Amino acid sequence: MRKNKFSVLTLHLFIRIAVVDLICFLLSFFVFAAVSDQWLRALIQAGCILATVAMIYSLPQEAGNVDRGLYSTGQYKRHLFKGLFAGLLAELPLLISGVLLVLSKFGWITEKFIGYYKLINAIYFPLNLSILPVDETIFSLHWGVVLLSLSMLLVIPLVTMFAYMLGFYRFYFKEALLYKKASD
Repeated sequence: MRKNKFSVLTLHLFIRIAVVDLICFLLSFFVFAAVSDQWLRALIQAGCILATVAMIYSLPQEAGNVDRGLYSTGQYKRHLFKGLFAGLLAELPLLISGVLLVLSKFGWITEKFIGYYKLINAIYFPLNLSILPVDETIFSLHWGVVLLSLSMLLVIPLVTMFAYMLGFYRFYFKEALLYKKASD
């Protein structure tokens, strides 16, 4: 019996996202307890995003490479957005929190949800701490700030989509950087 590769990919992505979310939360919590500097927040945010990309990039790229082999033998129908769908499903709790943030902005749920949103999206905690201040309510924030915070939720699905596509077309950054083609 064949495993459903898509569900396995999605589950592994979800686990890695949960692990990196926890790591980013702990890092942010302990650093911000000691220091509250904007440059340090930006540095930690960059580190959290790089850690996220590093943790999730290899899985969809490997899946794309395997699917390319199956496609070349006629056992697989080409589906280039498989990585995007896997990333969206793996990030579903974060996306639901984004929808709840919008509902909170409209006043349909409690305005205190903004604190929970920051905790759930710990990968983007330093950015959210800077643009979604603690002392302001969700109603006093501009829509641009809320949309900026929500746009960060697209990082993981876009990374998984491009990683899958690059794996499907068998493009590897490591090989491109290390090996040069012989000129004719």
